[in-house]
Amino acid sequence: MYNGLQTKLLYAVRTRARVVDEHHAAHTQTIAALESTVNENKIATAETIRETYAVLWRDYTEKVFQLKLDHDNQLAELRQTTKRHHGRDRTSGIA
Repeated sequence: MYNGLQTKLLYAVRTRARVVDEHHAAHTQTIAALESTVNENKIATAETIRETYAVLWRDYTEKVFQLKLDHDNQLAELRQTTKRHHGRDRTSGIA
């Protein structure tokens, strides 16, 4: 049988163990929530990077295509100007 001091000590140990268990459970839940948030952020970041690259490549492709069209138009205008001034197309050698 326990005496009064042993009973109080046993009660204190059990109470402390219960508090530690509750704290551990809360801590474990917090860690799980943080890990979940980190994983969600990683996925969102990867998706944002993919979308950004898609926009950049589309913009780059459109600009390169427009530069090519502008270059071809300027070359055609230059050929027409040369043809008018010289009476023949100097690029092909045909009059």
